[in-house]
Amino acid sequence: MPGFRPGRERRHESQALRVDRMRFSNTAVIACTLIGAALIAACDKSPESTDIPAQRYTSRINLVGKAAGSLKGQVLFPSAYSQRSAAFYVNGVQLATMPDGRFWVRSIPAGDHEFRVYVPGFEPVVRPVRIGGGQLTDTLAIALRPTWGKLVGRVVGDDGRSAAGAIVRLEPYGLIGSTDKDGIFQFLGVGAGDHLLAVKCTGCDPEERAIKLQSNESRNLGIVTIHRRVDTAGEVVPPSREVTGG
Repeated sequence: MPGFRPGRERRHESQALRVDRMRFSNTAVIACTLIGAALIAACDKSPESTDIPAQRYTSRINLVGKAAGSLKGQVLFPSAYSQRSAAFYVNGVQLATMPDGRFWVRSIPAGDHEFRVYVPGFEPVVRPVRIGGGQLTDTLAIALRPTWGKLVGRVVGDDGRSAAGAIVRLEPYGLIGSTDKDGIFQFLGVGAGDHLLAVKCTGCDPEERAIKLQSNESRNLGIVTIHRRVDTAGEVVPPSREVTGG
């Protein structure tokens, strides 16, 4: 019927406009994606390496509009027989070397950073590194030195009884141990520097102690007291495991 033709034509025109808008929107998204990828690639132009798998310090999206570079090097153990992969840190980001000790880290923001290696049984390595935009910084070979540092102590409750099974953690090495039936703990191969001893036991408040050790130092911390936790009703929460002997 002739009277319905204008409405039908308007509907066709409206549908065509919607299709055009969708096509324009998709094209805009693709264009923005390509532009973003180009900007990200331009921020991290550090040289390529052909034989070391790259690790990323951060995602590329965090580097849009920022200069970035790379860091490489090698962490060496005293002998080829003990050589293995080792954890290391760039600032607070944990990474790991290859089994032969080599590493390559990309997408590090340009500027000053701290490089750290903590391996139980060896002295810690802490050194500043400066990353240049579009540059590859080489730490060269980092030789680990053995340490014979030792840390021992005894954990007791505030009633003087030995706390057996308490969890003891030593940072920044990330060493974890537990107390024996007499509340005694020990850590071997502890390097020089600042450490944090943290003690936890069910039913007790956490206890922390800052410690500074010299190279190859053996130290007895003596008694480390943990205090029973009091619940909201004013009742003392008993520890989960405890030796009644002194």
